[in-house]
Amino acid sequence: YLNDYVYMNVLFPDEIILGNYMLVDFVGTENDIWIPEHTVQERLQITKDKVVDKYDGASYRSGEYIDFMTMDSVQWTLITYELVNPAQQGLLLDSSDSLALIVHEATPVEIIATISYYDEMEEVTYEDTATFTITILPIELSTVREVLYGVVGEYYQTKGVIQYLYEDYYMIIKDATGLLYVEMPSDTSSYINLAVGDEVEVLGERGTFEMQDFVPIMDYAIDIQVISTGNAVNRTATAVTIDDILDIDYLCPDAYNLYVSFTGTVIFSGNIWYPSYDLREDGYINNTYDLQIWGNTYDPFNDLMDPLVGQVIKVEGYLVGFEYIYGAFDWQVKVTTHEVMIP
Repeated sequence: YLNDYVYMNVLFPDEIILGNYMLVDFVGTENDIWIPEHTVQERLQITKDKVVDKYDGASYRSGEYIDFMTMDSVQWTLITYELVNPAQQGLLLDSSDSLALIVHEATPVEIIATISYYDEMEEVTYEDTATFTITILPIELSTVREVLYGVVGEYYQTKGVIQYLYEDYYMIIKDATGLLYVEMPSDTSSYINLAVGDEVEVLGERGTFEMQDFVPIMDYAIDIQVISTGNAVNRTATAVTIDDILDIDYLCPDAYNLYVSFTGTVIFSGNIWYPSYDLREDGYINNTYDLQIWGNTYDPFNDLMDPLVGQVIKVEGYLVGFEYIYGAFDWQVKVTTHEVMIP
């Protein structure tokens, strides 16, 4: 009932507290609270006042969720929102959770709230509108390394050049301090064209790979902006073996996304519905230490690997980390190139 006029059944001890406040005791139930009878226009106005009082002049930082009220359960009204300027930058306006996006200076955003009330007796919907302004504030730009060592669940803004890209799903970016695996929900990335070599600014939540608590990633990129295109991507692969991978200090956030080469026999590790492929190093006889290999496409990569089952190949790619800490070995390489090894 916040910001509503109400009637209440109370006990009245006739006492004044601190010289300013009248003391009453409420010991009732919901049946002892009720609201006055309002006209339709009064209901709409009360809800308008609530919306404007709550949001007009409010500030939110990039990465912050904005929980716009969508219903006034006391006045039985519904509220929807739209931008005064549909091309406005800085806010993802959604019917459930809205998000403050990347801005580089304090950015005012004008919003129109439409309040509606359905009169069941008349079978008519009445509407009114209110306009208010919020401000989106920038957050500090972090380096990739600062994100890697950041706090899980907090939002960071960073930038880097795309080294590897699986469109609409994930990318690996690089700056002078390191490499970062970035997951891209399709509703965020589908409106922007990305390519390897693009320098991008990214706003997202610090998380862990496959939510397994160890491998640091940005697991929810809510905004991506292209700064420049056509930047050089230079890769020099380090040859690794299973022993080398096992020696990696997995508690060190810098230990992941290394660009490596690995040689092994192609093993089919999936099923007819979800095919997948691993590499088995020479000398190993079962799948305990098989290395998962994945491409930046699904069906085309599987079609490429299927005829190679049983053959020895060398791949180059990004050793992104592991999914499951309690397995003996569960590391993945995101493949960029492969070469069939001639016996």
